[in-house]
Amino acid sequence: MFESVVLRRPVFGDKRLDPGLLAEVLLFYQNVYLILDHGSLISIVNAIGAEALLKLIEDGHVKASFVRENMGTTTAAPLGIPFHRFVAYQLRGKKKKKRIFSKQELIRTALERTQGNPSQTRRIATNLERRIPIEKLEHAAGKPLDILGMAHEDLQDSQYTNAAIRLVLQELVPGFRIPAEWYFRAIETKHGFVVDTNFDLGAVNTEYHRSVPPEHSSITPAYLLTHILDARADIAFAGKHMAELVTSPMASQALWIKFSTMLEKRIQNAQEIELFQHTHLEAGTIRESINSGERTFAEFLDILEEAQKFKEWLKDVHPEIGLLKEYYKAATAKTWADKLPAKTLRFAFFTGLGAIAEAVLPMGGVGTAAADTFILGKFLKGWRPSQFVEEKLSAFTGPE
Repeated sequence: MFESVVLRRPVFGDKRLDPGLLAEVLLFYQNVYLILDHGSLISIVNAIGAEALLKLIEDGHVKASFVRENMGTTTAAPLGIPFHRFVAYQLRGKKKKKRIFSKQELIRTALERTQGNPSQTRRIATNLERRIPIEKLEHAAGKPLDILGMAHEDLQDSQYTNAAIRLVLQELVPGFRIPAEWYFRAIETKHGFVVDTNFDLGAVNTEYHRSVPPEHSSITPAYLLTHILDARADIAFAGKHMAELVTSPMASQALWIKFSTMLEKRIQNAQEIELFQHTHLEAGTIRESINSGERTFAEFLDILEEAQKFKEWLKDVHPEIGLLKEYYKAATAKTWADKLPAKTLRFAFFTGLGAIAEAVLPMGGVGTAAADTFILGKFLKGWRPSQFVEEKLSAFTGPE
């Protein structure tokens, strides 16, 4: 369980990354891949800070790569009819030649939008440039990763397109009831796709703008189509890295229609993580503690530094048994040391073991009870996942 996971885009519709979810993913998964572009880099720096991102990469907690290409939907109406196309594009400068930005320039401009100190921005940008390679749009074997072409084929499946768009719309506007007779399909022409729909987008946007201001976004056919593209891009990168996928709620809805079996593992693991935390942590979850502002992402990094043994234990959790049962078994298991009488343990400590322990970890004037707890717990009884959960995670989510 919990081997590898990919995060490509922010998971909130307003383009903010969910720092609490990122923290949980980092704590439970062995390998975390961040697929960054100019926009998502801005988002993650706004959420956790540039220094925290750099530390995650330097310490090996995440593997990050950078995609120069942005993907989206363009609309043109040469005949008075809107035609839509999926496109990939790169950001260009404002000078006359409009030169395409390099990776270094994209990273620096992203940090300049979020950092106040120019010298700090240059230092962090330089370090990030060295440590974030370009994500090539190709498979491991060198075959092109034709995301646009695959998304184009997705639109030709009218049944999938209609079902996916309805689910996306329900996620975007949960208070809006979609009539059963509404339909949405894309018809291919030589100029691009024409959307054939009877969706009342005026009524949809009236409800949508109750929670999202019009200056932020409005729901249009192109906006809905882009979620089909995002879903295809997410699954393409997850497949390339052979990892589970953490994606936006909208893309998740679209993906579920077509790739439900590929998402089941991530959904099951996410449920295991949430149930485990609600069962064993004092107050809520890691995600809730960070997103509520009770704890900071910087505080979480201190926890993450001490989580290696816990993550190694997670790696061997059997998926058929589940996290809760495996944890209970490990936390309550008796070692040979547990079976020995307390007097025998003290005798061992104050003789040979005590001499060794004192040489390795001098205790000074520490009393017998403290010695039992520190030395016997660490050396005789071994490490258990409950030590980390009870001593670290519960303290993190509980009251200060």
